[in-house]
Amino acid sequence: MKIPHFNLNGARNMLSTPTNAPAPSPSRRKFVKTLGLGAVAITPAVNSLKSVTLEPFTIQSGDNRLQVLRHGMAAWEIAPERFAPGAHLAVRQLENEWRFSLEKASYPETLFLFSFSGRIFREEGAWQLEARIPELQIHSKIDFLDWLDGIQSLTSPLLPSREICRPGEGGLLQMTGPFHCRLDAQWLLTMESDRQAELEYCGNHFHTSTIVLQLHNGRSLRFIHSVSENGTLITLPGFPHWNSFTEKLSQNGHSGFTADHAPVDLQLFTGVTSRQRPVAVLWTHQPTRPLALQTAFRDPVNFAGYFFGALFAAGRQPQFYLSARLGEEGQWVSNELGAFRLAGTSSLPDLEAFGTGFSIDEEILEPRLHAFQPVIGEAQTLVSVFQDPPRVRIQTQQPVKRTVTTPTRTIKQPEKSSATEQKQEEPPQPQRNTRTTVPAETPSSTRQEPVRDQSRIEVEFDQIRFRPKQALSIRVLRPEDLIWLEFEFHNFSFSNRGQSAYLELENPKDPGVIVVSFPTQHTLEQAFFETTNIPSDPTNEPVNLPAKHLRAHKSRLVYELEAGHPGFPLILTELLDWKKFKLRVHPRAWIKIPQPGKIKPGGFTLGTTRTTLPRETISYLDSSSKDYSLRMAQSSKNRAGQLALYNETQLQKVLAPEAVASLRPSFDIGSLRRVDLKVGPIPPLSTSIEAPALMYISPNQVNDFYHRVETSFRNVEEQRETTQVLSSQLRVLDPLASSKGEIIELWHTALGIKLNNRQTSALSLQALKTIRALWAFDAKEDYKADVERNQPFMASLDANNRHKLVHTTSNYQISGFTPFPVPVKKLMLTTLGAYLDWHAFFDVPAPADTWLNIIEWEHLATLGRDHYVKVVEEGYLFPFGHRAAVVKVTERKFHRETRAAVNRQRMFIVVLEKEVWYDRNDPKGDFIRFPFQSVRIENDYTPNIDNPANSTLITVPPSSGKLQVRPLQMRAAGSSGNSAYNFYINVGGKGFPFDLTLTDKEGQEQVVRMPLVFVETRIGRLPALAQQVIDQYNPNKTYNETAFSGQEVAYSEYLVDGDTAFETETLTFGGQLYPASDEADLKFHPVMQSAKVYIRQVDELTGVRKPATIQLEDDNNPGHVFASVAGAVVDFTGGSDKSGGFLSPNMGINALSKLQGPVGGKINDLKNLVFKPLEFFEALDNLPVAKIFGVINLFDLLGNLDLKGSFDELINQVKTLRKEIENLKNEILFLENQAKESGENLQNQIDQLRETITGKVTDLMNTLNSSTPKIPNFKTWFTESAFYAEYKWQPDFKESPIEVIPDLLAVKVANPKNALTITTTFEKPFDSSKTAALKGKARFEKFGIDIVPLLAVNFNYMEFRSGSAEKTDIKVDIDAANPIEFKGVLSFVNNLQSIIPSTGFSEDGPYIDIKPTGVTAGFDISVPNVEVGICMISNISLGASVTLPFTGAPLTLGFNFCRRENPFLLTVSCFGGGGYFMMITTLHGIQSLEAAFEFGAAMSLNVGVASGGVSVMGGFYFKIEKVENDKGEMVEQATLTGYLRINGHLSILGLIKVSLEFYLALTAVITDGKVSKMEGVATLKVKVEVLFFSKTVSVTVRRELAGADADPTFREMIEPEDWQEYCLAFAS
Repeated sequence: MKIPHFNLNGARNMLSTPTNAPAPSPSRRKFVKTLGLGAVAITPAVNSLKSVTLEPFTIQSGDNRLQVLRHGMAAWEIAPERFAPGAHLAVRQLENEWRFSLEKASYPETLFLFSFSGRIFREEGAWQLEARIPELQIHSKIDFLDWLDGIQSLTSPLLPSREICRPGEGGLLQMTGPFHCRLDAQWLLTMESDRQAELEYCGNHFHTSTIVLQLHNGRSLRFIHSVSENGTLITLPGFPHWNSFTEKLSQNGHSGFTADHAPVDLQLFTGVTSRQRPVAVLWTHQPTRPLALQTAFRDPVNFAGYFFGALFAAGRQPQFYLSARLGEEGQWVSNELGAFRLAGTSSLPDLEAFGTGFSIDEEILEPRLHAFQPVIGEAQTLVSVFQDPPRVRIQTQQPVKRTVTTPTRTIKQPEKSSATEQKQEEPPQPQRNTRTTVPAETPSSTRQEPVRDQSRIEVEFDQIRFRPKQALSIRVLRPEDLIWLEFEFHNFSFSNRGQSAYLELENPKDPGVIVVSFPTQHTLEQAFFETTNIPSDPTNEPVNLPAKHLRAHKSRLVYELEAGHPGFPLILTELLDWKKFKLRVHPRAWIKIPQPGKIKPGGFTLGTTRTTLPRETISYLDSSSKDYSLRMAQSSKNRAGQLALYNETQLQKVLAPEAVASLRPSFDIGSLRRVDLKVGPIPPLSTSIEAPALMYISPNQVNDFYHRVETSFRNVEEQRETTQVLSSQLRVLDPLASSKGEIIELWHTALGIKLNNRQTSALSLQALKTIRALWAFDAKEDYKADVERNQPFMASLDANNRHKLVHTTSNYQISGFTPFPVPVKKLMLTTLGAYLDWHAFFDVPAPADTWLNIIEWEHLATLGRDHYVKVVEEGYLFPFGHRAAVVKVTERKFHRETRAAVNRQRMFIVVLEKEVWYDRNDPKGDFIRFPFQSVRIENDYTPNIDNPANSTLITVPPSSGKLQVRPLQMRAAGSSGNSAYNFYINVGGKGFPFDLTLTDKEGQEQVVRMPLVFVETRIGRLPALAQQVIDQYNPNKTYNETAFSGQEVAYSEYLVDGDTAFETETLTFGGQLYPASDEADLKFHPVMQSAKVYIRQVDELTGVRKPATIQLEDDNNPGHVFASVAGAVVDFTGGSDKSGGFLSPNMGINALSKLQGPVGGKINDLKNLVFKPLEFFEALDNLPVAKIFGVINLFDLLGNLDLKGSFDELINQVKTLRKEIENLKNEILFLENQAKESGENLQNQIDQLRETITGKVTDLMNTLNSSTPKIPNFKTWFTESAFYAEYKWQPDFKESPIEVIPDLLAVKVANPKNALTITTTFEKPFDSSKTAALKGKARFEKFGIDIVPLLAVNFNYMEFRSGSAEKTDIKVDIDAANPIEFKGVLSFVNNLQSIIPSTGFSEDGPYIDIKPTGVTAGFDISVPNVEVGICMISNISLGASVTLPFTGAPLTLGFNFCRRENPFLLTVSCFGGGGYFMMITTLHGIQSLEAAFEFGAAMSLNVGVASGGVSVMGGFYFKIEKVENDKGEMVEQATLTGYLRINGHLSILGLIKVSLEFYLALTAVITDGKVSKMEGVATLKVKVEVLFFSKTVSVTVRRELAGADADPTFREMIEPEDWQEYCLAFAS
């Protein structure tokens, strides 16, 4: 409704800032501000005024204005422009006096015309005001300062009646009787009477006592548009008839408003607009006063504040606006539909009424609806509180009225034309669509309809209708059977048909939606892990109560009422009668007609192979009793007849047509319009059941729920047996106590099949009862996302399980994958929680199963508490790749210690694939280092395993993304944030040993036990994750090193039986990436990292049983090398008796070859049959290499050989013989089987075939043994009596002569191809009474050793024979024709050979000395004495020799000048001396050097009576040699000795003899360049003989000094006794 000059937004704001009632007498300051003058006295803006200061005030005049200032503020002003047009002011100043005259003044737009004249003068020291107002009969003199200060005012005598104002049509304000006037300095005119003031409003007269007029700036009124500043504010203070005034406000003749009886201040403003049009408004603002409105409710609506404004206009009745607001607490009101809690809104008034005169044309009651409690028959309702309270329109419909709809109007401020007017603009306010009801005879009038989404409460005669334009929720309680449901209605209105409430469609063209919400249906409880109970190692998680838990949010069933339905009574039985509804489920929950499938072995997955449903016709399905007919069909003995129920033809008879259409296998769910199939939260108007907690499930399109609608009590009598008790009076008490009463079953609704007769069948078509998990709280939209396990805590289902189940059952956007529904045995909802019972199997196709690896889900819960939950996730057993599953079972068990039934969680592994077969090469053709054709796991399952979180190999963090927050979410304690299973399978803290049967390359089975690792599918299929697991697993020998306990393993296919089989101590498994191309292929493969095996040939020949470490090699090479070897050494240096005499061919075994057995050298050379002796015989652990005479490296004599192709003929022969032997064996097996089945005697034929096999085996062995290998070869074979191991080798030498050490040593070989043959054979008889024997033979023929340029020794042959049962036999045959040949400077010795026979040697000349330890060849030559004057040298000899040892000692060369036992002698006159020099050297340097020299003089005297003599001798001795120190190192040690010896003797007459000898020596021992010891010795010896008496006295002094770094220790410096005495001196 449009009211001229009325600002609706401003009027609405009157209630937004409540204030107390306005003061009718404003202060002087407020008055001046109202006039817009401000502090004029101190502002130079009014510079045209004439100012005269007369203490204590100032008078300013000019510009038709008089202004008096007091204390710097305007206290009184006469300004004609503030009055109605026509007023005139005259001011004249005299000495100490001011005279003024205001003529033709009146308050704007009033009928009060007056003139005001007077003077301001000083009398008797005081300023006086003399004033005359003839119209008011005022002629008074008062104190001017009291006038200015508001203490005194001008008063009139009693005046007659007078009209004050005519604001417009239907309005009059007058004084009807005598009254007094009072005027103050602010032009506040107060007229007082005894109820003679009269307000006439639309023909109604209201009397009051007082009328107050004052000048007022109309622009301060917010509810009026474009008003001039000059106006009059008329106040009727204490208006006593406001209650009567409001009661006259009526709509269609019905009064509804009631105000309290307390008086109010009524105000009237009169003025003009900016276009000088008159405007008058009557209003009252009561922000804290109550106002009641009688509506359609039983109780009136009580408002806490209101505003009323009526605008007058000429020619028509006043139009009014009334607004009111509810209190903050709100108010409950009720009617036949129920109780409504109304509360105020902050943006708009809760009530608005528009009208003319007293007639309400439009009434808008639109509060917020905070709560609603409907009246529902047969049940109690609870208050439904709105979290976001909607606005509700409450209105009364009258049939005699008609309404016209006009477009929605947004209330805006009108545009302004001047800057002055723009000051009144206010911000836009909320929009209100008004509704105007007008009489039918005025069709030009309009009204505003409420917006579409606004709720309404309408009243029409005796019918009430509540139209909640948004969803309205009500909660229903039936205590008898504990129904507690919340119903949310969409597109419904509430009405009262008769005396009961009724529900009907708000828009009959659209269906209605009813959301039935259940309380929490499930509790997610913490589970406590348990494993296999091992008393010595308890690993069960302790139970700590209270357990963590999370309650599910509400669950909802969404039903749809078909469009056009007439509605139904709002009673509980009707609300529970869901037959008239259709269950609304999201299309992602839909299913298709199930097809029978075949179960895969193992029972864990459901195959995709389908069979055709039988097309049998079931005639009785056409009957009206659908449910009974279906049960008959399902109980048929004919299985095909039961399956025929699911034919489309049969389903059309029992199901709704639209349901059958969506069930067809050809139906494309993607063709549905406006349906988002993307995995995500369920839309709010689709069924969603949060059970299990945090997971939102939904039944399918043909499902519905059935339940009991009405209560049904049963009479019961409970009987309890009690113990007979004898009282003190020996009276026997009644043995039975009885209790009678009524019971009722807990209300529940169960899942069934909705039939086309609107019935829901409980037992029929069970295959169509399914659910799908459409979303979960912690699920991700991407099915490949990594979701953390054991979150929010360890429970029956964790976040990872829920995420996978959502996508497994409802993701339609995965290419090549159709989600699986979950078949349901029972799904029952109650107020106390849900009953869940289902068991589902999932066969997710590849590659989706990489991420969606749950293959089984079983869930059993009662009243929202889990009892048994099983989740099975598929994966692989690493490193062998068997398909397996980890089974997680959560089961409620009684805990004795806490006396609580808690959830215990256990896990175990089930083997899905018993045996896996392996290829030799990967898809790229690369060899796989794995010696087994297949691995079979004998276990079907494990016992309960330890918590996998404690044995995880790698951590796969959860995918990053937006974190969802839910109250009470708790993170698992100690959680590592892992999202994928990969763990060592432990039981009792140790790896669980699986029983494995491994089939090697020759089909032989080995049985071992070893722990394995479980990895879920995506880890096994994603190379990056698989590599991380491999990196962690391969170094961990605790889990991958497996004991084989001496079982023989064929590490490659045989060339000859047993040539690749070795007794195995341990084998270390591992994994490697497998380059499979398909996304669903396994990306890891087992490998053999290494194996510790016994190489029997080496062990038997060396006599040391020590395992060697081998690794597999690709045997597809010319050398047939199939393994590399580490840690195997052939060491012949332990004794020549066992190793072969002068040859010690020590070698490290680096590889195993089918052709050559254990071999050394580089692997690549061996594979290519390239023989490099130096690398072949490379020894380990610093063992000496193979040498002749200990100095000639055998490998220096050998050349590199390329033997490619040289074994081809041998290999072909061996293969042919082996094939013939295999054929003969197969023929024997065939004959044995034939004899068993037919009973024929075929033993002769079998014996003949066996003899043939024996001959073939002999031929095979002869073929192998007849070849003399050019590469050192180890062979083993069996005969009927013994086991044999043989080392055999005949190498090729280089062309002769072979220079070993340039210009020093060379070897000549007459026949390089067969000069050397080495054979060592070990025989171990099967007869235990016989001992094992080792025989060795080495023969070197036609060779010579040439020591350049000294001599050469020539041999016909050297042969060594040794064995465990015989002594070492060494035979050396020297070339008789030329046994030894001297060269160079020694060539002169050759002339001596003519006189030295080859069979005998003299003491002088060349010689050869043969001993068991070696051969020494050399010569000794004596030189004649030399005399020159008094000088003579005698006893001179020279010698040289070479020693060729057989023991491995180095070859030595010797040279000597004389010898220690035969020194040379030198005499010169009375002086004499002697000495010698000897040196022994090897090819690596001097081994020892020794020299000595002595010289002195002698004198004798004979005088007859006495005779005597004296001699003095001095000399030195020096020796240097290689010795071994304490550390086993060879160091150089020198010994140097110097000495002096003095002898004297005297004889007197032969009777007395005296002799004296003095000896002094000093010896120094120098080791490794340092003096290690020095020793000095002095001896004096005196002998006296007298006749027959003799006495000798000898004195010796010896001192030894330590050398460098050999200072004496404290222990050496003090004796123990001295130390004890020293300590006792300090004893207490």
